[in-house]
Amino acid sequence: MTWDFRELAYSAVSKSGDRVKVRISPSTPPPLEGESPQGTFSDLKWSQKKLAHGGEVDLSAKVKDLPAGANVRFIVESEQDGNWLHYAAVPGEVNGGSVTGTLLLEDALPDKARLRFRVQLGKAKARKKA
Repeated sequence: MTWDFRELAYSAVSKSGDRVKVRISPSTPPPLEGESPQGTFSDLKWSQKKLAHGGEVDLSAKVKDLPAGANVRFIVESEQDGNWLHYAAVPGEVNGGSVTGTLLLEDALPDKARLRFRVQLGKAKARKKA
C-alpha cells in the first residue's frame, strides 16, 4: 500500500442524513511502533569486535529526523545453524543525531557466535547486570 496520492475531495452522507464535504490531503502517517522510515538509522556500529560472556558492548547508530528522547530499541540476533534468532532487545537513547544502547551479554552464546543488530522505533526494557 502506498500513501502517494493527489488531493481528493468528495461528499458523504452522515447517519443523520446531512451531506458532508470531505477533503483528503496527502500526508505521511506517523510510523507504527516497530517500523522505521527508510533512512532513519544508518552507520550501525559495535563499540568492540570481541565480546565475552558477562561483558557489555555499546551499540550505536546515526539517526535522521527523530527528536531527542524518542523511543528506540536495538534488536540483537544471534546466528545458530544458519538461522538468525532473537537474542535481546536493548533500549536506545536518542541524543544529538545518534542513538546508543548497552547490551549485557548474560545469556550463553556458542563459541565464535555471530551477532547482528538493527534499530527500530519502540520501547525495550533495560536488562540489569546480575
